Amino acid sequence: MMERRRGIPLLLATLIGSLTLTILSVPAHADPQNPTDGQIGAAQRSKAQRAKDVGSLKAQIAQAAGQMQRLNDSAELAGERYNKAVADYQTAAHKSAVAQTKVRSAQKQVTAARGAVGKFAHDSYIYGSTMGPSLSLLDASGPTDFIERAGLLQAAGERRTGALSSFQVASVKKANADSAARAAVQAMAKAKSKAAGAQRAAEAKVTAARQQMTVLNARKTTLEGQLVEAQARLSGLVSARAAYLKWKHEQAVLAARRAAKLAQERREAAIRAAKLREQQQELARQQQQQQQQSPPGTDPVGFDPSPPPPSPPPSGGGWSAAKGAAVVQIAEHWLGTPYAWSGGTASGPSYGTSPDEGVFGFDCSGLALYSWAQEGISLPHFSGYQYQLGSHPSMSNLMPGDLLFWSYDGTPSSIHHVAIYIGNNQVIEAPQSGDVVKIVPVWYDGLVGATRPGT
Repeated sequence: MMERRRGIPLLLATLIGSLTLTILSVPAHADPQNPTDGQIGAAQRSKAQRAKDVGSLKAQIAQAAGQMQRLNDSAELAGERYNKAVADYQTAAHKSAVAQTKVRSAQKQVTAARGAVGKFAHDSYIYGSTMGPSLSLLDASGPTDFIERAGLLQAAGERRTGALSSFQVASVKKANADSAARAAVQAMAKAKSKAAGAQRAAEAKVTAARQQMTVLNARKTTLEGQLVEAQARLSGLVSARAAYLKWKHEQAVLAARRAAKLAQERREAAIRAAKLREQQQELARQQQQQQQQSPPGTDPVGFDPSPPPPSPPPSGGGWSAAKGAAVVQIAEHWLGTPYAWSGGTASGPSYGTSPDEGVFGFDCSGLALYSWAQEGISLPHFSGYQYQLGSHPSMSNLMPGDLLFWSYDGTPSSIHHVAIYIGNNQVIEAPQSGDVVKIVPVWYDGLVGATRPGT
């Protein structure tokens, strides 16, 4: 009787402990990345520096653009001056042509005047015009001849004077025309050369400014690309921080819900234990009454003081290598099935509980119990209990179908995960929420040991 009464608190502790271990056995989610303040600050400084560089370069480009505009204006002015020089050249050329015409006309006049002077000298020599006029008049034969000779002498004198005057005037005009023509040609050539030189200088400056603009624009494009990258990097870090904070809040809410659920389950377990204690007390009271009513030396009806018989072995017999191989094939049939917390029964996958409500699949211990149930060996839906139900082969003597267990501190009391060994240092497992049943290599961090069910 006392042994059974002492079993009541033990049963209550087992119920509460199993609930606690069930909560702790949920595989943890991978924590989102939480960027440090230093990383975010560095990204912000990088973005600000890139923006500053781009702004400075934009100012340089604007300054270079203004300089190039001024050089373009200078080149345009030089071009207009060149056009003026060409126009002046054409005017000078026209004036030169006119001057040349005048030179030719003056040359003709000089030639004609020179001929008149020569003819006068010839006539004077032939006809004796070198004599004085008085002698020519004294030689006249009569009054009429005298008058004619006097007229001829007067005409000859006037002719000589006119011829000499025309010759001198024509010579001066020709000299002036030659001088004007030479001056016009020289001015035209000088203006043309000056304008062309100014245009070349201005065009060289424009070309240099355009090359500078090309370099600045290329650098600006590079910096703008770096600015976009810095902005994207900063945005990614800020988004990661926001996602981490959201995840932390969700985890806090989830932890509160789990704590509330655990507290409720503990209250319900306490109520069940209290009812069980009442039943045990009532049974003990009835047995005591029977003992008091029974004759001495006889056992009361329905009471057996010996301990209860051990539980019968699982149906289907014990372990065999064939069963272990069959368990592997059964588990592999469900590859790709979603992980569902608390999911899986001896009949197959089932709907999970929070946080996997509505997910139809297995958790780690659910996959193990289902697979071995198909070979006639029953296992509880808790990895900590599954570890206890069988012998523990060494890691160098594993067989397909053996169950491998992992714990938080390397002891069986904190087991939180189980997987099915399939050979070649690989296991099949239902890993965690959001994942699926899959095959992975054996990992040794936290590995406690193995159990061979049915042995």
